Amino acid sequence: DVPDVTTSFLESAAQTGDAQAACESDASPLKQFLTVASDGVWEFLSSSDATDTVGAMLLSQKTASQAAERLASRAENSWRQEGADMDDITTIVVVI
Repeated sequence: DVPDVTTSFLESAAQTGDAQAACESDASPLKQFLTVASDGVWEFLSSSDATDTVGAMLLSQKTASQAAERLASRAENSWRQEGADMDDITTIVVVI
């Protein structure tokens, strides 16, 4: 079991009567994420391009699933423009 540090801190503060104890969120709008994709995606999108795309979508309150769909769509469009037989296109985005 992983201890709940926030709860332990607040319980300790309550027991000692520390009226100054406070809990503040350090959440930022930046989100960490992991992108996994097949070579059919990486054939046309650089890791930097994929990171920019996913990051922008997550910052605009889109879901990880929507970000993965956008990457797949961009790869599919690139394959169609190339006129080649399309490789498999698989994307997974996980917000950490």
